[in-house]
Amino acid sequence: MRTIPTKYGGYLRVWEKGESGNPKGRPKKIHPQFTTTQTYKMSEINDTIQYIVGMNEEQLQKVIDDNNATILEKTVANALRKSLSKGRLDSLETLLDRVYGKPGESVDITSNGEGLNNKIQIEILGVKNQNED
Repeated sequence: MRTIPTKYGGYLRVWEKGESGNPKGRPKKIHPQFTTTQTYKMSEINDTIQYIVGMNEEQLQKVIDDNNATILEKTVANALRKSLSKGRLDSLETLLDRVYGKPGESVDITSNGEGLNNKIQIEILGVKNQNED
């Protein structure tokens, strides 16, 4: 690799032909025993969130401290506990949106409570006819 000064005061690194910018190659994948573990089904995630959202702070702390609790349970419980301690509902809103979906948003397109007029009127202003002079 060689370095070439640029006109703005920096340097540009240029690889020689055949030289690799990543001599160690691509990182190896995770050990196979970790890739064959059971994954969560969407229904299991939703059920877990619904169950944990109904807990009080003491119950959330018990889930966090429980060595037999799954990572999913601990993660959801910890996110809710942190949100509660900060007085913010971001995590709760995200979790509920995950389970129940975002509420539909509607926009009322009216004019003072009346329906819009379906007629469109176009008025062209400021156009002068050359023959009018």
